[in-house]
Amino acid sequence: MVTDLIEMGRWHFGDRDILVVFDAGYDAPRMAHLLRGLPVEVLGRMRSDW
Repeated sequence: MVTDLIEMGRWHFGDRDILVVFDAGYDAPRMAHLLRGLPVEVLGRMRSDW
């Protein structure tokens, strides 16, 4: 999706990074690793019942 936004011209160099938000249950650190090199910031909610 991020690469699609860039290819469609919806994001340009100098724009703010794209905020990618994950709910609890998703592996936000893993997604941040997989998305490295792209103009994204990853925000993940953590479970509080552990």
